Amino acid sequence: GPTGPTGPHRPSLCFRVVQEANDGVIRAIEERSMSGRLQLLRPMDVVLRLAAICFSIAFAWYGLSTWLLQLFQEVGLKHRYITAIAYALSGVPGCVLAILLRCMEPPKLLAFWLLLTALSCLSISLIKRPSGDDSGPRPFFAALCVCLFNSVATAVFNVLTTVWGAPFSASLRPFALGTLSVCMRLGSIVAQFVDGALVHGHISEMALVPAVLLGMSAVACWGIILPK
Repeated sequence: GPTGPTGPHRPSLCFRVVQEANDGVIRAIEERSMSGRLQLLRPMDVVLRLAAICFSIAFAWYGLSTWLLQLFQEVGLKHRYITAIAYALSGVPGCVLAILLRCMEPPKLLAFWLLLTALSCLSISLIKRPSGDDSGPRPFFAALCVCLFNSVATAVFNVLTTVWGAPFSASLRPFALGTLSVCMRLGSIVAQFVDGALVHGHISEMALVPAVLLGMSAVACWGIILPK
């Protein structure tokens, strides 16, 4: 074997070369992974808009649906369970309309349905507690408003599935959808506390809060641009 001064150090030199190469590969993988996460944060405006939309529609739908029977009791509706069945069935027209109405871009269509949902919440806020005579049109108006709300909110959920993953690449889409799902879950949790505190005697405020959130979300939709 070699007897020069470099001979005994040749194995350690080869080891360092291999180790540096491995370290370079590891750093490249980490950089690619980090750059992928940063790519999700670059369109921060789109992420925030979608997060607000997911939070708002979950806050509105899960909140009102959870406290639906209590709301019927507050407005003096006698046939609460029959109306609850009608409320559940009212989602079918929303699904059909969301499928048939494809006359505009998905973000604009989502904004349209969000605006209708906000208006339906405003109609719910007009419901007043009975003052002694329940023979008036108030119970029917209450049932009509909540069924209308559920129908257009169902359309929002259907159109949202075509919008919320489109701005992201295929590799980042699961991470993005998971993040937006967390926002939706947070909205449903917060709604339980807010609506639970307002359902007794504050029906107008209970419906106005989601109406404002949904109106702001409808405006936010106009700034979402999907890739071609």
